[in-house]
Amino acid sequence: MTMDISFPVYAGEHAADCDSTLVVYMGLSTLPSLTPKLISHGLSPETPSVAIERGTTPQQRVIFAELKNLVDDVKSAALVSPTLIIIGKVVALSPFWPQLTETSETSISLPDSRRSFVDYSLFNLQFAN
Repeated sequence: MTMDISFPVYAGEHAADCDSTLVVYMGLSTLPSLTPKLISHGLSPETPSVAIERGTTPQQRVIFAELKNLVDDVKSAALVSPTLIIIGKVVALSPFWPQLTETSETSISLPDSRRSFVDYSLFNLQFAN
């Protein structure tokens, strides 16, 4: 198997799977090339995503966006490293997801044990400062 070195993050064949969650640690520098690559490999441009700068510190900032807008929104906010990037339906479980509607919340099916963990984790990311 040959690794595609033009793909900034080698995540295997399921990186653009709409049912997966992709977490990129220290992903700020690769984000501009990663997002179009994921979209070209089949991930929906409307996929929920979040960039978390300096997570769990008093300086934490969080940017929620659809994948197609994430690069521009991160640039506009002038986020700096360290920044964690989370891409996938799980992001829409956050009570702070801007496009939250009754239908979007119920369209994501996770077992109750995972849903509780995800809700708790995303909620705490927002209020860590």
